[in-house]
Amino acid sequence: MKKIFLSIAVLGCATTVFANGSTPATAEPNYFDGFYIGAGADMQHTTGDVKNDTKQGVSTSRINLSRSIDYDIGETDFGGDINLGYGKTFKIQYSKYYAGIELYTRYAYDNPTINNNNSYSISGYTIDNLVTQINIKNDFSYGTALKLGYLITPKSMFYILAGMEYTKFDIDETHTNVVNTDQFPSNNYSFSRNEFAFVPGVGLETMLGDNISLKAQYTYAMYPSFSHSNENSVNVENITIVSTANDKFDLSRGIFSLGLTYHFNNI
Repeated sequence: MKKIFLSIAVLGCATTVFANGSTPATAEPNYFDGFYIGAGADMQHTTGDVKNDTKQGVSTSRINLSRSIDYDIGETDFGGDINLGYGKTFKIQYSKYYAGIELYTRYAYDNPTINNNNSYSISGYTIDNLVTQINIKNDFSYGTALKLGYLITPKSMFYILAGMEYTKFDIDETHTNVVNTDQFPSNNYSFSRNEFAFVPGVGLETMLGDNISLKAQYTYAMYPSFSHSNENSVNVENITIVSTANDKFDLSRGIFSLGLTYHFNNI
C-alpha cells in the first residue's frame, strides 16, 4: 500500500512539472575556466623621442663642433606571440566575472632607424655633411599580466590587462663627418639596455566552440626613459678626432593582436 501511495505522489509531481512546461535547470558550463595556451599575429607600432648631443673636435683646434638632434620616431612592424595562462570564472549576484594570470613572449622585427644630416661652416672649414645614424633594434619581449574580465554571454568576455614586459634594446650609432670633401673615419659604437615596461590593455574573447576561442587585444607598453654616454677617438694623419655623444631615449609601443586560444576546460 505504501508503494502505491509513493508512486502516485511521484506521478503527481511529474505531472505538475510537465503541466507547467518546465524542466530541471542545467547550469551553463564555465568555458573560460582552467589552463589555456594560445598564439596570435601582431601589428606593432613603436613611437618615442630620441635626443642626441654630440661634440667633436680635433687636436689642432681647427674644428670644434657641437650639434644636437631631437627626433620623433614612428615605425610599424608585424610579428607574433605565444601566451599561456590560468583563470577562473566566478559569479557576483546575477553576473559572471573572470580573473586570471597570463605569461607571454612576443616577436617583432622592430628596427626603427634615425638618419640626421646637417651642414656647417666653421673658420673656413665647411662641414659638407654631418651624418648621425641611430638604429634601435628589439626582437623579443617577455611579459606577465593580470587578466580581469566580464562575461557578456557564457561564451563571450570583455577583459582588461595590467602587467609588466621585459625587452632588450640593441642600439647602434654612427657619426660621420665630411670636411671640405674629405671624409673623416666614422665613429661607431653600440650598446644594449634591458628595460621593463608597464603594460595596460583591453581585449575581447569569444568561444568558437567548447574549447577554442578567438581573441582581439590591444596593449600599450610604456618604457621608462634611459640615457647613455660614449666617447671615442680616431687618428687621421696624426690628427686626433674626438667624439663625445650623449643620448636619451623615451620609447613606447602599441600592439594589436589577433589570435586563437585553446582552453583545457574539461568540456
